Amino acid sequence: MIKQATKTKLPRSIGRLDELAHNMWWSWHLKARQLFRALDYPLRIISGRNPVKQLRGINPDKLQAAASDPSFFAANFAATSKCTFLNSGNGDCNRRKTVKIPLEGGAYRA
Repeated sequence: MIKQATKTKLPRSIGRLDELAHNMWWSWHLKARQLFRALDYPLRIISGRNPVKQLRGINPDKLQAAASDPSFFAANFAATSKCTFLNSGNGDCNRRKTVKIPLEGGAYRA
């Protein structure tokens, strides 16, 4: 189970932001990075562009405003859904896939 990163509870409609923040997937996907930027850009810069730190320090009113914004909700849903699909397909954005690397002689290393 993933620990909640924020001091305040995330609204249900954007609750998977915490899961996304704990997965490095966000760092190489522009739309995921834009989610955290849209929440609170000055705090994003102060937190060193670290979404976990950003969620810990964000004003609950900003979270509620984001949860009430249909365009933010749609972008959040798209990013977390894509993360789930690409990483595991079972609803756990943080689950890692095992990649087999071929070695000499036909052996594999995970």
